[in-house]
Amino acid sequence: MKRVVTIGGGSGQSTLLRHLKTYPLNITAVVSMVDDGASTGQLRRDYQLPPLGDVRRCVVALAQAQPHWQTLLEHRFEVGALAGHPVGNIILAGLIQTSGGIMPAVRYVSDWLDTKGRVLPVTLANTTLVATLTNGTVIRGETNIDRPQHDATIPIANLALDPAVPANPAVLDAIVQADLIVLTIGDLFTSLLPNLLVTGIAQAIATASAQLVYTCNRTTKWGETNRFSVLDYITTLERYLGGRRLDQVIVNTTPSRSTDQIQAVAYDQAAVLAHGIAVTAVDLAAADGWLIAGDKLAAEIYTLCEQ
Repeated sequence: MKRVVTIGGGSGQSTLLRHLKTYPLNITAVVSMVDDGASTGQLRRDYQLPPLGDVRRCVVALAQAQPHWQTLLEHRFEVGALAGHPVGNIILAGLIQTSGGIMPAVRYVSDWLDTKGRVLPVTLANTTLVATLTNGTVIRGETNIDRPQHDATIPIANLALDPAVPANPAVLDAIVQADLIVLTIGDLFTSLLPNLLVTGIAQAIATASAQLVYTCNRTTKWGETNRFSVLDYITTLERYLGGRRLDQVIVNTTPSRSTDQIQAVAYDQAAVLAHGIAVTAVDLAAADGWLIAGDKLAAEIYTLCEQ
C-alpha cells in the first residue's frame, strides 16, 4: 500500500483527506501548528495548549466511525461560556491535560473515531508566525496575517517562526518513508508554508525519495497571494523548500469567480512547463464556484500514486 504524506492546515487539507481516505492508501496528515485565532487562540492563551483546530479537522476528516460522532466533534457552541468552541477542541484540551500531551490525545481521539491513517502535529513546541512585508512592516500572529488589519495590498517579503522550533520526530520519519508527499490546497502563507519553516521539515523533504506534488489553489488570498499566478505559487513554495524542486503540480482548469479582492489563479501552461515540472491540469471546480472539489483532487492524487 502506497504511503502518502499530506502537509498543510486549515480547511484545505481536511477537504482533501475526507475523500483521500476512500482509497487504499497509507495516509499521514502533517498539520500546521501556528493557528492563534477563535477557539484555538483562546485555548492557547487560557491553558497554554498547542493549536487544536486544524488537528481536529484532520482527525474528523479521516474518521471512519458513525457520522454522528464526527458531527459531535465539529459541533460549535453558540452561547454561554463555551460560545465559539467546537466540542472536539474541548475534548482534545481535556485529553492533553490528562494524557500528557497532544500526541497521546490525538491517538485517543483517532482510536475513538477509527481514523484511516495518522494525524501528526508538525511540531510539539509553541511558536508564533511572523510575516515581514516588502515595506518593512512586521506582522505577528497567524490570525493577523490571515485577516489583515494592515494594508493588504503590500506583499509579504518573508515568513518566519519566532522562536524557531524543531520538527516532530514522527513527522520526519513519515517523510523519509513516504512514496508521495502532497503539499495541499489552502492559504499559502498561513496554512502551508508554516510547516516548511519548522526546523528539519524542508531538509527532510529535500532529501526524501518521494515524489513531491503541489495542489495549487483555484483562487488567490487577499493579503497573501494577491494576483498570484500558478507559477508565482510554485516559485514562492520553492523558496522555502531547502533546494528541493516540485516534481508535479495539479492545476485547476475551470474558470473561477472573482471579486476585487479575490481573483482566479492565472495558469500559463507554457511558463509552468518551462519551469521544469510536470503538470496535471484538470477540472477541479466545486459546485460553489470558489473552492476545489475534494473528491476530484483525491482521485488525481491516487492516479499519481498508481503511476
